[in-house]
Amino acid sequence: MPARLDEMFTALSVDADGTPMPLAAEVRGRENRRGRTRAVVAGVALAAAFAGGAFLVQRPASPPAPLPVATMPLAIPDSVFLQPEEIRESRYPKDSEVAMLPSLCGADLDAAGRIGLRRQEHIVYRNLTTPMNRSFDAYVEQTVTVFEGDGAERYMEALRSAVASCPGETITDHLPRGPRSTPVPSAELRYRMLAPVGVGDDALLIEQIEPLIAQSTNREIKATDRIAAFRVGDTVVTMDFNATQITPVVDEANMERLIRAAHRRLVDWR
Repeated sequence: MPARLDEMFTALSVDADGTPMPLAAEVRGRENRRGRTRAVVAGVALAAAFAGGAFLVQRPASPPAPLPVATMPLAIPDSVFLQPEEIRESRYPKDSEVAMLPSLCGADLDAAGRIGLRRQEHIVYRNLTTPMNRSFDAYVEQTVTVFEGDGAERYMEALRSAVASCPGETITDHLPRGPRSTPVPSAELRYRMLAPVGVGDDALLIEQIEPLIAQSTNREIKATDRIAAFRVGDTVVTMDFNATQITPVVDEANMERLIRAAHRRLVDWR
């Protein structure tokens, strides 16, 4: 059969154009070489595709990294509180009888979130325009509270709600504001929300109006106080600015200066 096949190819070549055609064995050899060439080319192309990233191996997705969690500090440092250069007066420890915030009709604000740490200082200060040889103008109860979880956010919400539901209350056990004033035996305190100083993640400002008796005239005066609160992350700072008989209205510009100073100190710490 092979010899007969060769004879047929030879006859076809002569009939076609007079040019001898290759033998069958030669044709089969060429086809084998072409097949090997195609296989090599395909292999090179496949390798190039892997090298170029055309084929990606699917791997199991890694679990998302956990969000950073603020760690509870061991203590609240002195540096978080207003310093002598800001208050123009020396600091002294809080009077244990001074409340952190007004009663607000007995609102239990601490129930809003779990408290990790809390520290409070009773600080007297002079306004920028007050001579150093004069007595201090007012004092502020500055309290720093670090909460667990979302307790700081919930505390701010609870404080807002307390003011909204308590526009005023009558108190009989408040303390005198200074040596030149005495509390009214049964005082009607009034509260309202004001536009806050824009610091931190959240902020609010409360006005408190309290009647006092001026000892020099034995007449009633109105002391207008401000209570500021702001949050940075898991920490809330409250600043209860208390006017005195000498300064029955809190100086707004000086109050804002001290709030911003307290905010800077908290950000530097937390």
